[in-house]
Amino acid sequence: MTTQRLFIAGTLPMSKDKAQSLIDAGRRVVLHLWGEGPYTATITATAAGLQYTKELLLLGAAPAGEPPVDAYLIES
Repeated sequence: MTTQRLFIAGTLPMSKDKAQSLIDAGRRVVLHLWGEGPYTATITATAAGLQYTKELLLLGAAPAGEPPVDAYLIES
């Protein structure tokens, strides 16, 4: 069986104060890729906005090319 590490990172543009208020309110970012998920991402408030990161270990063959990733901001 093949394995592959996948690191996903992105930013939802907004002010750092707005990003921190969303974190304080319990909002989360979930990711879906190749129709799989949801995977909860780690979020932080940065000067660029709400930054999210997630590392996944894929088991088996992954589809070729860049995976389509959908990121959603949700309430807890």
